[in-house]
Amino acid sequence: MSKKIECSDTSTKPAFELKAVLDPQTELAEKNTLVSENQSETSSPPFTIFYQWERYFLVSFASYLALFSSISIPIYLPALPDIETEFNVTTEKINLTVVTYTIFQGLGPAFWCPISDRFGRRIVYICCIIVYIGACVGLALAPSYGVLLGLRALQAAGMAATVAIGSGVVGDITTRQERGGFVGIFSGFNLVGSAVGPIIGGALTSSFGTWRSIFWFLVIACGVSLVLLIVAYPETARFIVGNGSIKPRWFFAQSPIMIFRGMFDSTMKQKTYSTREEAKEKGLLADTVKVSVFSTFRIVCYKDVAMVLIPIGQHYTAWFMVITAQSTLLKEEYNFSVMNVGVSYLANGAGSFIGSMVSGRILNIIYKIHADRYKAKWEENYPGTPVNMEEFDIQQARLSPAKYISILVIATTIIFGWTIQYHVHYMVPIIMTGLISFGCVFFISIGQCLLIDLFPGEGSTASAGLNVVRCLLCAIGLAVVDRMIKSLGCGGTFTLMAGILLLSWSCIFIEQKKGQKWDKERRDKKKASKQV
Repeated sequence: MSKKIECSDTSTKPAFELKAVLDPQTELAEKNTLVSENQSETSSPPFTIFYQWERYFLVSFASYLALFSSISIPIYLPALPDIETEFNVTTEKINLTVVTYTIFQGLGPAFWCPISDRFGRRIVYICCIIVYIGACVGLALAPSYGVLLGLRALQAAGMAATVAIGSGVVGDITTRQERGGFVGIFSGFNLVGSAVGPIIGGALTSSFGTWRSIFWFLVIACGVSLVLLIVAYPETARFIVGNGSIKPRWFFAQSPIMIFRGMFDSTMKQKTYSTREEAKEKGLLADTVKVSVFSTFRIVCYKDVAMVLIPIGQHYTAWFMVITAQSTLLKEEYNFSVMNVGVSYLANGAGSFIGSMVSGRILNIIYKIHADRYKAKWEENYPGTPVNMEEFDIQQARLSPAKYISILVIATTIIFGWTIQYHVHYMVPIIMTGLISFGCVFFISIGQCLLIDLFPGEGSTASAGLNVVRCLLCAIGLAVVDRMIKSLGCGGTFTLMAGILLLSWSCIFIEQKKGQKWDKERRDKKKASKQV
């Protein structure tokens, strides 16, 4: 087989038939990356048997499930005054329910995602949704503030893992050169909840006259999702199904739709392996990983990972401080009604959606540029030898656009704060929220792509680490944003946050300079431990 670096349209043959920095089974599979439509072009097994439209469905549905995690904060915000009145508690106590949700949104995946990387995606998805539905039923019937606070924690812990597990799904069915586009789709759709949530929450509360209707709505919507998941969503974990051609041993990992697909799809029958040993020899079956709740925190503590997570967490915090303060600021400074406040979040949603679409395409293009340069340099220095991706600087390829996106976020965050403080026309700060959302979704997509690249087979656990850092930092930001605005003013508060974002560049520069070295040291240590 010829060894070449060649990026093409992901609807045909994915590129990079060369040695990647991956676990052995995943490495061999990515050498032979062909989507199922083009299997006839090679005798090697494809990286995934799923057709292109099926992969878009899998990623889109995973993003839809993650939407419930992101929407559960903003959909609740318009009802806070009503809840405060009904339970006769202070605004500070009601805000504590939001902070509590954010904290457990970060901690929940640390429990669920290592299980996902050991027992598969389907079973954890099902368990998460059942816990979430149960918590929503309890919230709809909550008789007291204490019950409300406790169930908000359970609701967050149940559903937050869907974001990280979805990243694992993306890693299961995509190769590096096409991953950016799929990560963009996944990130954008699940973050749209922050835009449409306030509108839905306000409409439900106004229409039914009670905040409890919000949680009944979530019960119904998530219940339908559970049925679709059980019937139509296949297992994707590569240590269970390989490229999708291996029948899962466990009943709960088997999807009815895959059983019928195997009956009627003749090409799938040709790709099915009779034994797991045969599939492993073909490089399709990845090694299982050890289950540990501490796996997420282990990944977070790696030096190169920390240098990625810190700036992402800070940008995410600044973003949510902006959109959380947005409702109060527009109401106080511009006399917005509840409905107008909800509509103002459409800019945030539009920015998130556009950011997800644009970031994916740009990340793929940048990857191709860096890979082509690497190939040319390799062929110049080692003519006639196969291209070895062991030395390819994936950190530089992924992080190269980060500082430019950060400049956009920094500038628009400052403008948002000062235009509100000086009562500039309300359209200016609203437009700024859209640009901030665009930049932050792009920035987060960069980090998610890099983490999946660095930890093949542990995509869910790695993304859980990202979730822990960004949600805990966000919880701190949300807890202090009101006090900061009262002390520093709106302009001063968001100028300070912009300065913190600028300081986070130091982590990006360190990662670009030393990240590849640290990653190689970690992989060498892992290989040595396996040989012992």
